[in-house]
Amino acid sequence: MNKGKGPVEAVAESLPKLRGAFALGFLFQGENDLLIGARHGSPLAVGYGNGEMFLGSDAIALAPMTNKIAYLEEGDLAVLTRESVEIRDEKGVIVHRPTQIVVAGSFIVDKGNHRHFMAKEIHEQPEVVGHTLSHYIDMAREEVRLPKLPFDFKDVERITISACGTAYYAGLVAKYWFERFARITVDVDIASEFRYRDAPMPKNGLAIFVSQSGETADTLASLRYAKDHGQHTLSIVNVPTSTIARESGAIMPTLAGPEIGVASTKPSPASWRHSRCSPSVPAKRAEIFPATTSASLCMR
Repeated sequence: MNKGKGPVEAVAESLPKLRGAFALGFLFQGENDLLIGARHGSPLAVGYGNGEMFLGSDAIALAPMTNKIAYLEEGDLAVLTRESVEIRDEKGVIVHRPTQIVVAGSFIVDKGNHRHFMAKEIHEQPEVVGHTLSHYIDMAREEVRLPKLPFDFKDVERITISACGTAYYAGLVAKYWFERFARITVDVDIASEFRYRDAPMPKNGLAIFVSQSGETADTLASLRYAKDHGQHTLSIVNVPTSTIARESGAIMPTLAGPEIGVASTKPSPASWRHSRCSPSVPAKRAEIFPATTSASLCMR
C-alpha cells in the first residue's frame, strides 16, 4: 500500500508470496466497510446476513450469526462489504460460489448440563450409534441402504484407504471386512505418508478417505492425488459441507454431529458397533459397507 495500491490490490499481490496453509481476514484502518478474506489449504466461508456479512471457518462458527453461507474454494479471495461480497479465484477472475442454507444453530454446540464438551459428547454416544444405524441399515429388510454412488462396486479391483489418527485405525478394521467378505484387496495408508510415496494407482480402483472434520490437510492432499490418478473417490466425513466432501466423487456422512472436544468421543463407539451389522447383508460385495461406514465413524 506504500506504493499506492488500494487494499484489495495490495492483498491480491501479497497472497502469491505466502507459503503454507492459511485462512486470513484483512482489516484496514479507515476502511470501515471493507473486510477481505483469503484461503489456501485451510477452510473459510462467507456468511450472509441482513445488511451484514461474515467470515468464518465453517457453518458451526457462523451459526450464531447466520445460516446462509458460501464456502470459498482453494485460492479464493473474498471482498466483503456490509451489503455484498465479490469473490475472485486464484487467477483473479470474479466467480460465483453457491450459497446454501445449513441446519446449524448455536444450541447444537451448547454444553447443556455438562461441565465440558468432552463429557457431553461421551453421553451422546448411544444416540449417535442409533442415529447412524437407522440411517444406513433397514432393520426390517435386514439390508444396507447406500447413497447413490457414481461407480459399481462389483467393478472395483482394488481399494486404497487413507486417513490420519484414529480414522486410520478405523481404516484397518475396514480392510479386514472388505477382504474377508467382499474379497477385494485393500491398502491402508496414513495420509501423511501416502501423499509422499508416489503410490501407483490401479485401473478401476477406489480410494476411500476418512476424516471427522473433512478438512484434514494430509487426507485432502491424498484425495487430490487419487483424483489426479483416475481413481473413484469416496469420502466418509462428519461434515458434509467440508472441503473433502465437496471434492469427492461420493460421500457417506457419519452423522455424529458436531464434535467440539479434541479427542474422538461420539464417533468411536458408533464405528465398532456399526461394523457388527455386516453379516446380515445377503450380497457379498454389499456386506462390507456397514463396516466401512462404521470404521469411518472413528475419526481423527
